[in-house]
Amino acid sequence: MSDLRFNWERFWSPRGSSLNLSDGGYLPDPHSQTWRFANTEIVSLSKIHESKALVLLGDPGMGKSTALAEEELLLRSTPHDPTDRHLFINLRSYQTETRLITDIFDSPIFKNWLTGTHTLHLSLDSLDEGLLSIKVLASLLADHLKRLPSDRIMIFPRFGGHQVTR
Repeated sequence: MSDLRFNWERFWSPRGSSLNLSDGGYLPDPHSQTWRFANTEIVSLSKIHESKALVLLGDPGMGKSTALAEEELLLRSTPHDPTDRHLFINLRSYQTETRLITDIFDSPIFKNWLTGTHTLHLSLDSLDEGLLSIKVLASLLADHLKRLPSDRIMIFPRFGGHQVTR
């Protein structure tokens, strides 16, 4: 069976914000003249991928991983800086913290970044699923990440907030 994909522009809202869904229960088109002021806090992924750290929350199957995998491909194909590097880790496949630490912090991409001057885009997918296997996952990552040069790393953990599609 193949995945059914819709080529919709996805919009994201900050946690705790309210959404106006008055267009028949759907998100009004934020690009239209009529509805552009209805949900002023929502943004497209392309507008927020420059954030230093971004956490996308939402129900399973909403397309968070798909949207960010597509954004990852876009960043790789058209980097702002050709020296930038990307490291994508799907946390749901890890059973031990040792393997995870090795795959992230001992990887050649990560080690080269530490000794270089370029930016690292670190994508951590399925944080909620990783927490099922590694109970200390969030604190483990936080402990390691807080020791890093934060001016050269961009972190995108994704897990089960609000994603809105139109």
